[in-house]
Amino acid sequence: MTNQGKWLRAQRSLSSLLLLWTCARTSAEINVDERAILQLLYKTTKGAQWKDSTNWLTDTSYCKWYGITCTETDGDYGKLPLPSVTKIELGANNLVGSAPLSLLWRLPNLSVLKLDRNDIVYDDYVETELGVLGEDFDSEKEISTNVRFVDLSYTGIGSSTNPSSYTEYGAFSPIFETGGGAKVFMSQLTDLYLAGTELRGTIPHTIINLMSSMERLAMDANALSGTLPPEIGNLLNLRYLSLPENEFTGRIPGNFGNLNKLRHLILRGNHLDGSIPESITLKENLPMLEQLDLSRQRDITGSMSATHEGIDGGLGGLLPSFSTMDNLVQLDLRYNKLQGPIPADFLQAVDSLIFEYAFLNANELTGTVTMDAIGDLPVDSVFLEDNKITDLEEDLCFEHRGGVVQAYGCSGILCPPGKYGPTIGRQESESSPCEECSSAQYWGTTSCFGGNGPEGIATPTKAPTL
Repeated sequence: MTNQGKWLRAQRSLSSLLLLWTCARTSAEINVDERAILQLLYKTTKGAQWKDSTNWLTDTSYCKWYGITCTETDGDYGKLPLPSVTKIELGANNLVGSAPLSLLWRLPNLSVLKLDRNDIVYDDYVETELGVLGEDFDSEKEISTNVRFVDLSYTGIGSSTNPSSYTEYGAFSPIFETGGGAKVFMSQLTDLYLAGTELRGTIPHTIINLMSSMERLAMDANALSGTLPPEIGNLLNLRYLSLPENEFTGRIPGNFGNLNKLRHLILRGNHLDGSIPESITLKENLPMLEQLDLSRQRDITGSMSATHEGIDGGLGGLLPSFSTMDNLVQLDLRYNKLQGPIPADFLQAVDSLIFEYAFLNANELTGTVTMDAIGDLPVDSVFLEDNKITDLEEDLCFEHRGGVVQAYGCSGILCPPGKYGPTIGRQESESSPCEECSSAQYWGTTSCFGGNGPEGIATPTKAPTL
């Protein structure tokens, strides 16, 4: 080899060493910061009181701290020896206090964050603790994180002690903004669980636009209000959407029918109205749908809360057919205002061997229930009590259908007019027969107090004046 060749080879080796040193230095700086961020999490959530804090704040690698998982960072020249946090899993571990979320988002390789079922809130005072992370740390710099899975359910993360700091993201600011007001971009986020987090107000449209990769979204049991954002219909990777027990009003957006990967749509216990969009009843739109729960949209107590004075809710119009939905296993439409007879082809495509239930009770359904409508479904899978049903087709009551029908005939489906079935509107055992009730006008009455109510359900007789 010539002297010039040796010199070029030496230069390449030196360049490689310099690059490796640079990568290692960057990784080392990240490593120091990561330890400091975890230490801050421990400090602000009373780590000494955690159920399990094994190895935390010891000299051992923080990758061996309870609930922490690491992977080695990768450089262009092979694996570097310095680890980086990929998972924080501290669910139900008695964390109490303020969680420094916007600092956790800065962990460069974090993919999973589980802090669910802890007594934690968000307060941006923790952002003033940035001194532990170095003078060059910028709390106002926008963050682009690769986190994929976030579970903050059943915490107080939505109950900010400083709501005046909210911006366009509203109650979601603690998750999608830093204390300095910079945006947090989560382009890789596929799972977000925020059930029972005391979120209030509307879901900002801008939040939905940050969720392009979302596959599972759950915000159950909060105080979210306003209309359902139609932008949800643009989340084409969505497989699970769960927004029950909130205070949403208005109609179900028709473009929810765009979610052709959706398997579970759960909107139970809101104040939605209007008709059920045809777009979510067709296999060509939602070919994978297994569970549809639109139940309990109307007020069933007869009283209006102060928060929703004058809002009754309840999905109305004719009961639609789901005749092409062959993957449907669970259908819950109870406690609405659906009208008309049950369509003859109602659930004709479902697999009766795996179909679990269709709750249609407590609506305003009328007419005769036919064999075509429900005859191919398991006899104990369709619930029709407290409607305005005037007759059952005779074939529905034949013994060959088995189950409660074989034992009790039509009463195993619904108690006939003139009788009622306490609570369930039918006979399921020898100890729960349909009982006499002269005020029971329709099939499937569940209560009897004397006198006929406007819905065909018996109402109490007025007490005598003393």
